[in-house]
Amino acid sequence: MPSGGQRNGKLWTNNERLAGKNSPLDDLAPREVEILRLVASGMATEAIAEALHLSPKTVQNYHYGIKAKLGARNDAHLVWLAASAGVLGAGFRFEP
Repeated sequence: MPSGGQRNGKLWTNNERLAGKNSPLDDLAPREVEILRLVASGMATEAIAEALHLSPKTVQNYHYGIKAKLGARNDAHLVWLAASAGVLGAGFRFEP
């Protein structure tokens, strides 16, 4: 499988995503992008829930929904997709 992901059953490539063509990231709500950034930074579900004043179950639901929307196979793939699409931003740093 080429690197990239799937959107509505259609494979999209890194070049398409980086060119802004039909990116699955366009389908993410602002709250989902916020949670994606926090997940990618290494924050635990409970810490994200506390920071955003949500229940851990709600954060898990967002997390699984984001993975489904982006076609991520696992969390490592999710972080790679976010990083390669520039979602993490220039000032991004991992928090162990």
